[in-house]
Amino acid sequence: MRRLALAVPLAIGLVCGAYTIIYLVRWEWNRAIIAGLFFVAVELVFVAMVVVDRLRAVEARLDDLAARPLPAPTDTAVRDAIADAAPAPRDHFGWLRDQVGRTSVFLPILLGAGVVASSLAWLVEHVARATLSPVRERRLADRLGGLRPPTGGFLDATPPPPPKRSHPVRRALVVVGVVVLATGGALGTAAGIDFVADRTQSRPDTRAAGVETHIEIQLYGAVVAHDAERAFGHLWSLCTGPDVFRLRGLPLPEVEHGPHGRFHLEVPIDVGEQAMDRLRGCLNDTTLDKVRSRVVRMETAAAD
Repeated sequence: MRRLALAVPLAIGLVCGAYTIIYLVRWEWNRAIIAGLFFVAVELVFVAMVVVDRLRAVEARLDDLAARPLPAPTDTAVRDAIADAAPAPRDHFGWLRDQVGRTSVFLPILLGAGVVASSLAWLVEHVARATLSPVRERRLADRLGGLRPPTGGFLDATPPPPPKRSHPVRRALVVVGVVVLATGGALGTAAGIDFVADRTQSRPDTRAAGVETHIEIQLYGAVVAHDAERAFGHLWSLCTGPDVFRLRGLPLPEVEHGPHGRFHLEVPIDVGEQAMDRLRGCLNDTTLDKVRSRVVRMETAAAD
């Protein structure tokens, strides 16, 4: 059940990360931002679940260690010897007690601050002494318990079991597999980063002469039914501005208004491969007030 609880956010995070990259490649920036926000949120949930799970495991181990009885009287003797060999506790706050023959002069503000700080330090010291010292002594006793003589004595005729040795060929195969996986992962990551960077960076396009671009757009929304031309004009001016085509604007296209909010455009030039991707992503991703669009067809053809 715990693995399933960790697998669900991990799977959701992988899907959100994949869609973030897909939207970036498609130049659909708003959807990429939303998918990235979901990815970060799922990542925080996953990290919180892992941290809480580790804290619960540590708490369970401490409870088990505190409730576990000592396995043998020898361990009790070892623990008593450790406690006897411990140095005597120092009296760090003896100056707070009444002393005869000494006079201490403090300013009122320093006296109050010193009492508060000393009280907090005294509390921290006693809590640490009451909780940490027994646990450390028990752990040290458990470690030293392995040095006690065997049960049958040193003259026991039963030979100890031979230590397990890993096969050298198997070890070499494991090392080679780890190296291959690490190298493949690094190369795959580098190739993925280069692909995404190449698809999302703005670069000059090579435009062919005597070629025009045909675009077919479908508009949706409540505003489209009342004033489709106005909605299309706002959307087209937004997606053909400097943010899409930088400093180069497009000439006015020939627009044919079809039924049910469908528009057919003929741009008298070759838009360019990357500019076409940016324009398609903007038209599919941008949502105005009660207006959204979808690119049905976008292609180039020889000019008439």
